[in-house]
Amino acid sequence: MTSLAVDALNQGPERPNTSWRSLRGVLRIVAGLLLFLVTPAWFAVTSAVDVPQSLVWPTWYAWATSFMGIVVWARGWMLRRLARDNIQRAAEEWEGLEKRHLEVERAFCPLLGAGRYDRGLSARLEAARAERDSLRARIAAEASIPFLASMSAATARETETIVGDFHGLMDAHVALMAACDLFALAPAWRAVWDNELGPVYEDLTVVETLTESVQRRSREPSVLSMAASLTAWLNEQRLAANDLGASLERAQMDPAEALTQLDRIADEARVRLVRLIETALGADTSMIGKKRYKRWRNAHVR
Repeated sequence: MTSLAVDALNQGPERPNTSWRSLRGVLRIVAGLLLFLVTPAWFAVTSAVDVPQSLVWPTWYAWATSFMGIVVWARGWMLRRLARDNIQRAAEEWEGLEKRHLEVERAFCPLLGAGRYDRGLSARLEAARAERDSLRARIAAEASIPFLASMSAATARETETIVGDFHGLMDAHVALMAACDLFALAPAWRAVWDNELGPVYEDLTVVETLTESVQRRSREPSVLSMAASLTAWLNEQRLAANDLGASLERAQMDPAEALTQLDRIADEARVRLVRLIETALGADTSMIGKKRYKRWRNAHVR
């Protein structure tokens, strides 16, 4: 691990709870010692008492038990080495990732400073920063793990997970740069826009599925009418979302306004679904229906 990486990572690391890992490390050492001492103990006993010549040398299972003790120790040492190698690899890669993060922020912050689509851009930036801080803290914590805890399989697994989780920060960087491409209407902006549309279409599909479920369960005219109205509205919003891309292409709308419209569609779909469910629960006058409605109201009042 380079000194630069250590300095960058050791800014207030949160050490994980290592008590259980240290206990497992102690148990590994003690178990290995007890298994290994079977053969020496055999020699000690046979030298202290008179035994037949055939019993002076330990039997095969005594040798096997001692060998297992060595295996237990070797396994612990291998786990420790694996954890150290993973942390060293993570620290070495962290320097490049940190530089990349700073470059991405420098490219992204002017968009945020322009004050357009502040809600979505701030969320992307905060997600990237949170992922970066979490990863840095985890690396620093595992780098300062005690010796006994480093012989635990849990430590080795955690360090492997840390190395694998580098893609989380990389994905956050991709999201930030994608926003830059979209706002600049770079050549790849269409693919970025399609990625923005995907979650909205998924939300509308989920709302439609739940609406159909309400229609199947309810017989109240007011509920059925409200559900039919919501279904028609969902179809209209799919068309409206699809038209946003065309408006962007014709420069009739800027990306900030288009993204704001997408958020509005998704938010309103959720609000309309909540109203439908509340109406359906309120229309059920049975004892069970009243209890469900009461639980629903209590949950939403909080």
